[in-house]
Amino acid sequence: QCLGQAPIPPSPLHAMLPSRRLRLGLATGTLLATVFAVGTVGAQQLPITHYGLANGLPQVSVSDLEEDGAGYVWFATQGGVARFDGQEFTSFTVADGLPSNTVNALAPDARGRMWVGTADGLAVFRDGRFVRVGGSALTRVQALALDGPRAWALTAGGALSLVERGRARPFTQADGLPDGDVLALAAADGVAWVSTDGGLVRIADGRVE
Repeated sequence: QCLGQAPIPPSPLHAMLPSRRLRLGLATGTLLATVFAVGTVGAQQLPITHYGLANGLPQVSVSDLEEDGAGYVWFATQGGVARFDGQEFTSFTVADGLPSNTVNALAPDARGRMWVGTADGLAVFRDGRFVRVGGSALTRVQALALDGPRAWALTAGGALSLVERGRARPFTQADGLPDGDVLALAAADGVAWVSTDGGLVRIADGRVE
């Protein structure tokens, strides 16, 4: 933030929560428990609030959750995406641009957008709606990792796809992966890490090192 600028107002969720907090999301198939704690947990009794359909969740099976830069917490469910502002949920479905209501993965980017991996493809939330990216060939997205301008999508069956400039392409052994079966992926500081059946690889600028 530049000197002389007005301070950025706190987000709705940050205004409700203390500055030091521990958040734990538990998806049990019947409810979602979100736990907030301050300071050292130790043996103290933690306040627990249960959220379900009656509170606005579109579906109770939560597969992923992420907090965006504005402080909203997003939940991936089998009935769409829910965004929590600290008081209520706002739901998004195929009517809002999602490729599918079966949502498996979430990933916020540095531009304040939320990427969503679904059973029928990948979408990005911007200007109040979800916009599909990667094309119709990218389906059954199970996990996501963002590496600067690139998105990495792990799909069912262990296949890896690289999404750049809105287009997706398979990223395979021909690109330097030691094995075609990808188990997990993560990204930070412009570098992607990919775990395969043949070992771990580090990818920078879209190239295996």
